Amino acid sequence: LTDSLLKNNNLTISDIDFIAINQGPGPFTTLRVIITTANGISFASKKPIVGIDGIKAFFNEHKNTNSSVTIAMLNAYSNDVYYAISPNKKEIQTGYKNIEVFLKEITQKHTNEKITLIGNGTELHKDMIRSIFDKKAILPEPMPQTCSIEQVGIEALQIWNSKDYKKTFQLTPLYLKQGNYKPSIQD
Repeated sequence: LTDSLLKNNNLTISDIDFIAINQGPGPFTTLRVIITTANGISFASKKPIVGIDGIKAFFNEHKNTNSSVTIAMLNAYSNDVYYAISPNKKEIQTGYKNIEVFLKEITQKHTNEKITLIGNGTELHKDMIRSIFDKKAILPEPMPQTCSIEQVGIEALQIWNSKDYKKTFQLTPLYLKQGNYKPSIQD
């Protein structure tokens, strides 16, 4: 796949400065496979790798600047969602929670505000969201589901160009759920 992508764009691996990767959150096995592949390409090509927090990138890509609150929610399975929210419009808070608990907390903190909700977690729990928020919920049509590859590239380029970037050739997945497998040195 990587070879054909490079060939279709008349590029070689030497034309690439770095590799950008969405580190998650996401499905455990998917993240491990994708990141392991990217680590292998980075190691073999000696090209640095830049990891992006996928839920923050998704939030940045699709936040509604006309809404007082935007919440990005991705399906974390077992009635949990990964979320990103920026209550002060400056810092993005991320985490995971049971969908019912999370929505109740949001209604308590943002009682009179319109709330834009995006993501595949929003799509999955749309009926519950509508029953809790009624007309306060803004659900875009079409619903943005996840972060785009373009956004991962934009954010990776910003990191690459920043003076704080330190070259790395290996990443691990971002896990927001507690109790998930944590890789050891032997892995």
